[in-house]
Amino acid sequence: MNVEIILGIDTSSDYCSVCLYRDGLFFSHHESLPRQHAQKLLPIIDRLLSSHQTTLQQLTGIVFGRGPGSFTGIRIGASVAEGLALGLNIPVYPVSNLTALALQLSEVRETWVMPCIDARMDEVYCCLHQVDEFGIPVPVETEKVIVPENLQIISEVQSFVGVGSGWLYLERFSEYVKSNAVAIYPDISVSAECMIKWVLAVNPPAISADMIEPVYLRDKVTWDNKPPVGSL
Repeated sequence: MNVEIILGIDTSSDYCSVCLYRDGLFFSHHESLPRQHAQKLLPIIDRLLSSHQTTLQQLTGIVFGRGPGSFTGIRIGASVAEGLALGLNIPVYPVSNLTALALQLSEVRETWVMPCIDARMDEVYCCLHQVDEFGIPVPVETEKVIVPENLQIISEVQSFVGVGSGWLYLERFSEYVKSNAVAIYPDISVSAECMIKWVLAVNPPAISADMIEPVYLRDKVTWDNKPPVGSL
């Protein structure tokens, strides 16, 4: 991946998370801003870049959280990523919010992690990951949205670590799931910094801005109804 100055964006939850990567360093802004992403995201990006003597024109890639998560939040982040990438003619790297959430547990090695995000409507987004010897989480199943009672763990998993807001529904998970969870971190949220770290570690293929496809896991919202960038 020949990207030296990367901007990371995630607005899939109540948190507005922005990160600048340059010269091997990460500069992050991670703030709880419920229902304020549309008004706050662009000013936060501007301040973060300015405070580290970086212009938009210096960016060589954009990383963003493609979902699952808040419908409105994902659309806002994807719209900003698309608008910036189109205007600057630079590539985009979409990252799964569930995989990035699993990567938040940086100390975990060679184990199983179940990132779980509150999907509202009494449901959760989840996807089991296996963490390799380098600490990189790899999904081993399809991302899904389910009621907590229907969460199942594959038979070869004897223990796992749970992370994310979906684990606030702990009492609704089955006894089998609860008994196999060796640790649970419901207060950890996705960060743009972890998304950039995943891209740097995995080196996934980039896409052009016009190929952005957010992942909602529900059919109630489509990308065709995305808000125009100018309205953010």
